[in-house]
Amino acid sequence: MLLGPPAIGFMADWFSLPAALTGVAVPAAVATVVGFATRHVHTDRLRAVPRPSGWRWEVPDQVRGAGVPG
Repeated sequence: MLLGPPAIGFMADWFSLPAALTGVAVPAAVATVVGFATRHVHTDRLRAVPRPSGWRWEVPDQVRGAGVPG
């Protein structure tokens, strides 16, 4: 976010203002499409992935003390 305004300024100097604004709008549109496409993805769907026998979720002891339920 901090690099956006200077990038627009440099691109406007080197190319043109419409090219600079398009160069910022295209990645923003891609980010919008990715966010929209992944809006209903949840990590609990990962449990359907086959795991090796005996495999289970483990929480390291360092994380347990940090207030994370385990």
